[in-house]
Amino acid sequence: MAIIAVLVLIFATNENSLVFLFFNQYAPVVWDDVLERNIVRSSIPIEILDMENGSCTVSAKNFDKIVDHQYFARADDIIKELKYDRNNETLSLPCGILEEDKSRLNVWFVVEESTKHSNKYEYFVTSWEETSTEDTTSSES
Repeated sequence: MAIIAVLVLIFATNENSLVFLFFNQYAPVVWDDVLERNIVRSSIPIEILDMENGSCTVSAKNFDKIVDHQYFARADDIIKELKYDRNNETLSLPCGILEEDKSRLNVWFVVEESTKHSNKYEYFVTSWEETSTEDTTSSES
């Protein structure tokens, strides 16, 4: 059994191994490893509409511009994860990550062509004042 564990560890460190690729998909993005041109950074204003059992329903106008971006290969994953209601333009987020009643949702993702962290994404919430008041979607191409 120990031999198998050692072999898995050896193969897991080889970037071309199936074991490495399997576990790498769950590792967080190391943004410094990704070329700027391969990162798309977007943000939208959000506002709490309802709170229930630690989950907040927030307004998400223009979230469709983020998830419909031509290079966002895993848009369906974030739509499910955040329970995006396209008709009502709302998301469901844990109330604990919200800065205040009005915040900013930031979504960063790596394009498919990237050699590092391809197709991974992260989202986080910042204070409303931390960024400009305009919705933004940008990429360095």
